Amino acid sequence: MLEEAYAARNDLGRFLSRHVTADVQKNILTELEWEDVKCLVDLLKPLDQVTRDCSGNDYPTFHFAKPCFHTMQTHLESFKYNFNAIIWIRHVAEKMRDKLVAMEGDGWNQEVVLVGQMLDPYVKIENHESAEKRKEATELLKKYYSFYEADVQPLPAIPAASGSIRSKFLSRMSTTSVATGNEVDRYLGSAIEPECDVLDYWKRNSKNYSGLSRMAVDFFSCCVSSVESERWFSKSGKLVTKERNRLLSDAVQAVMCLKSWHTVLSSCQQVIVLEEE
Repeated sequence: MLEEAYAARNDLGRFLSRHVTADVQKNILTELEWEDVKCLVDLLKPLDQVTRDCSGNDYPTFHFAKPCFHTMQTHLESFKYNFNAIIWIRHVAEKMRDKLVAMEGDGWNQEVVLVGQMLDPYVKIENHESAEKRKEATELLKKYYSFYEADVQPLPAIPAASGSIRSKFLSRMSTTSVATGNEVDRYLGSAIEPECDVLDYWKRNSKNYSGLSRMAVDFFSCCVSSVESERWFSKSGKLVTKERNRLLSDAVQAVMCLKSWHTVLSSCQQVIVLEEE
């Protein structure tokens, strides 16, 4: 809204100067004040984009945790040396950055967050610069993989090749390497997948990485942002009113689930109608 108001500032100023009283015209922003608005937009716009990206409405976001944190931190740090920004906006940016830094140790560096990032086939361990850090990351992924290893289904054996003794020998070597190769090592040793849908990737590779694919389902079901859960808390507040203050938790959950399912089904019906047309 602020960005739209800044873009329309000239038209808005002309309209107000012609159609409002003199008392109201005193409150019309000056050009310098509009520049302050522009500076505020520059501060808030990237943060708004991060919030939208991490909402988790349309795609998993758990692997966005660290990148989003660094994006916000870098953006806020840039205002520290932006001497064109007014002082109070620089002060707000500094306070926001300090709060992010204070949160880093508690939440952003948790093991599960790092594992979630490694389960992104575009990232894996590529963001770790040193060999030591990559080794630590690999061991961390293996640690969590061990909880799923008992449910791993073995890959089907490769049929014995017909032909020469050499071809049979190479086939037997290939079968042994596939059967004994650790899922984590094979996954990290494979090529990265740029710009891929993480859920589609793990669905396609569920047979090759049966344990890791189960991990991905569990990890990517988490959202990096609490925006969506807070939105549902607000909706539940509208459901439980003074007139309906004796609703049990099971009833509230059932009503909210029905409402959510109704919204999804309505959207699906609209898509079907458009496809038929």
